[in-house]
Amino acid sequence: MKHLKLSIPCMNQSFLYKGNFQDINYQELVQFAESKLGKKLTQELYFVYINVEGDNFIIDNDQKLNNLKKLNSQVLKIILKEFEKQIVLHPNTICSVCQQSPIQNIRFKCVVCEDVDLCQNCSIEHSKLHPLIMISKPEQVQYLESFFKKHMKKVKNILNCSINKSKNTVIAIKDVIMKKKKDYFGNQQQQQQQQFQQGQIKKPPSQEEEDVLNKTLRLSEIFEGQPSTYEKFVKQNKDLTFEELVEVASEQFA
Repeated sequence: MKHLKLSIPCMNQSFLYKGNFQDINYQELVQFAESKLGKKLTQELYFVYINVEGDNFIIDNDQKLNNLKKLNSQVLKIILKEFEKQIVLHPNTICSVCQQSPIQNIRFKCVVCEDVDLCQNCSIEHSKLHPLIMISKPEQVQYLESFFKKHMKKVKNILNCSINKSKNTVIAIKDVIMKKKKDYFGNQQQQQQQQFQQGQIKKPPSQEEEDVLNKTLRLSEIFEGQPSTYEKFVKQNKDLTFEELVEVASEQFA
């Protein structure tokens, strides 16, 4: 069973389609998007699929949607985008992740990380870690300069920034996210090892416990959340298959 994840950037939200993606047609896709958007789709909005190479494929009929169904992926992400009417350039800026320069249309500035600017595409991953300020017009910058000068150190200390930027090095956002997941599961294994040494555990984790950890991690990737959010849910529904877990979880977490 394949799953469809619809991302709507203008709402800053993603929605999981509850049915089988293989059975949906283009008109049903439009109706699903309209139900989440709360209004009819206009000519300014269109569906797009972006592959791993970063190529954009517009989905505007059943044939193109069916071609997408042939891809070997359990969860397919389609984005509802809006045609850009006018390109806005932000002078003397460079995206800290993809190095786009100047940044076009909407510029995002991290409230926590010092001197980190992001384009709209790269802001999606970073926003999961830190709050961002959206700058739609270059002239807005003058009103933000005093804020960053006065409050940068204070906010950085409060949120304990985990991304550091120097002149030559930018730690990839994806690496930070994977490190957090690794730390989470690593801490569990470390606790089990300590308990084992103290005689509290007589045997290594069972196959069932390994299955719970694997399902927990996969759910956290699909719904873009912390593994700890889904661990209890997986344990309570350990008899369900992963596909059944995704269907049930979509009602609780999507």
